[in-house]
Amino acid sequence: MLGDSSAKQVALIMIELMDLGFLPMTLNFFETSIWKHGLTNVLCISLSPAMCNELQMYDIDCYDVTDTHIDNKDRKFGSKVFCQS
Repeated sequence: MLGDSSAKQVALIMIELMDLGFLPMTLNFFETSIWKHGLTNVLCISLSPAMCNELQMYDIDCYDVTDTHIDNKDRKFGSKVFCQS
């Protein structure tokens, strides 16, 4: 509620990743921006199961979207598949 100082505010930071090639840049981002500022509610979204496996070795939460029912389908804006995601 706006103006209510007793309301707890929770923010979720989402970082979208493409594949394992972004691992060094992602780890640098976590080291210099996420962990440095004490942020803990972070979820990485990856198109690569290997990327999630690597991130989990660093205790970074990751969700692999290749495990979903909409993987590799046409996601044009307004399409049935887009609305399901």
